[in-house]
This record gives sequence, structure tokens and C-alpha cells, in this order.
Amino acid sequence: MIAGKGDLIGAKTKKGDDIYVITQVVKENRFYFCYSLHSKAHSFLVWDPECHYVICPEFDPYTKPDLEAIEVSTNLIAALDKLFGLLDYDDKDTDD
Repeated sequence: MIAGKGDLIGAKTKKGDDIYVITQVVKENRFYFCYSLHSKAHSFLVWDPECHYVICPEFDPYTKPDLEAIEVSTNLIAALDKLFGLLDYDDKDTDD
């Protein structure tokens, strides 16, 4: 696994580097919810090894996710998965 909940990660952006704490792992090595230490906001992150990197593993494993953002983004994640085939699913129904 590249990064896990509580890891401090960096992201290269056009405006410079930003620093995030991972608050929720949606799909290992691919989708994460993070809290930005710069903007003080939660965001959805699609891991890209060209611009994301781990600064400190297990920096704050007790960081709470923004549950409202996760709920809203669940439909977006499902749509992205269907559109781009980003997640691994079986053909069978996975709702248990």
C-alpha cells in the first residue's frame, strides 16, 4: 500500500506543494479523502505517483474524516468507476 489513514502526504500543484493528512482510504493505492493543512479543507484525492508522495507514515491515524463529504462523493466515485473502470469489481452484486 502506498499510503494509509493518518499518513502525511505531499502533493505537487501548480501553486506549489500542499500537505495533506489522509482521513479515509477509499481504494488502496488510488482513492483517498484528505485534510489539507494549508487550506484547512477536506478533499477527494486520486493518487498520482507523479505528483503525490508520502512525507511521514502514521502521522495522525486519529484524524477524523469529513463524513458529509464522503457521503456526497460516494456517488461520484461510483460514476468515475463505471466511466473509467478504475475500481476492481466482480460482475456479481457486491451489496451485502
